[in-house]
Amino acid sequence: GSCNGNNCRLQQLFVGGTAMGSAGCLSISNMLLTNLSLRVLSLSDNGIEDRDMALFSQSISRNKLVPLEVLQLSFNRLTCVGVESLMNAVWGSTTLRELRLDNNRVQDRGAQLVAVVLTSVNLEVVDLGFNVITTVGVKALMKSLAENDHLQSLTLSGNPLDTNASKAVSYALAYNTSLRKLYVDHCSVGYAAQRHITAGIASNSLSALQIVTGFRIGAIAVSLGLPPSMEHWSNDQVLSFFRTMWERWRRERGLGEFGQQTGPGASNPSLINLARQRSRHDDGSMSESKSADNILINGQNNKASTRVGPSDPATVVSAAKSAFEALGNGSLNIPLSQHSERNVSLESPLASVNSIMIERTESGNLRVPLMENLQLENVTCRTPSPRNLTYYDKPPISNGTFNTKHNMIPSQSLTSNSRG
Repeated sequence: GSCNGNNCRLQQLFVGGTAMGSAGCLSISNMLLTNLSLRVLSLSDNGIEDRDMALFSQSISRNKLVPLEVLQLSFNRLTCVGVESLMNAVWGSTTLRELRLDNNRVQDRGAQLVAVVLTSVNLEVVDLGFNVITTVGVKALMKSLAENDHLQSLTLSGNPLDTNASKAVSYALAYNTSLRKLYVDHCSVGYAAQRHITAGIASNSLSALQIVTGFRIGAIAVSLGLPPSMEHWSNDQVLSFFRTMWERWRRERGLGEFGQQTGPGASNPSLINLARQRSRHDDGSMSESKSADNILINGQNNKASTRVGPSDPATVVSAAKSAFEALGNGSLNIPLSQHSERNVSLESPLASVNSIMIERTESGNLRVPLMENLQLENVTCRTPSPRNLTYYDKPPISNGTFNTKHNMIPSQSLTSNSRG
């Protein structure tokens, strides 16, 4: 907060993990009725339930002057009921930029409600990790993401992404131009799903992605027909290469940042013709992307109308080959993102996925923790104390072979003559 004489204004309030419960949440709700300065509020890990959120949401609805920018509600007991009251309260907010609802129980209905709010609130950070969201909720989120120009970070970690959900993710990533960070750790993303997602990223010539977690993009990109050397690249390097590749591709064709022609003869934007290619839906029907027609409005660049859609596989492979050759002869440098100074975790920081956890008993023996007496409603996602835990590696379990055949755009193999 800040103080000027006797006038003190509370701007940030962090009360996460204080076990405030319903009584504490009620106090916060009463405070919000008159507050005109609070920008950041963290209520994570406080056992907040739907009835508490209903009162909290009423306060926000009644006081539209509170300039709330960041709201953290992680590790609580919220369901879609609590999310619905909250989404109604923040609808149309001109200040809210970050919303964290991870490790609750919002499920598909909660994800759908957040997806709707994305159309009215310019959220930049959304965290819905570990919320038992299935394909239904993911599809709703991806539909909003494909048309969103503000969201920069999305966390879906801990929610399973099967092949159908990954197709929706692929579609959104092929159109979105604002997202910079996508976290999909512990989503059980299979090989086929990885191919769909990677193809969506690679085919978006205007993608802003800098961080993707959950699986290694490089090896998947190679399976789609991109240069073999990418197999050992980090995700940061692969994404940097994609951005540099498309920048070079536009520069060679005299196209500006958003695909508009520059210089003499700018009245014939070739990228628009490329963007009009047809895209295949999950049901097999075909639809034509018309959004590229809005790239040029009266000869001027309009950033809000830059949804071009996926480039065709042959174009992606050609652009990658040309850029990689330039990289080899030293004429092209790949600038790493500002986040490259830290290693992006692809796995749990506690143990690898091929490890088992055991505990030491009071007598000194080692055993697997007993789980039969635990009830779902009493289990919380807390980090275990490391003093009694030891990790032992075990060989990975094979679940059979992967199905690598794809016939969908942009999820098909990027080599024009490959059948995946």
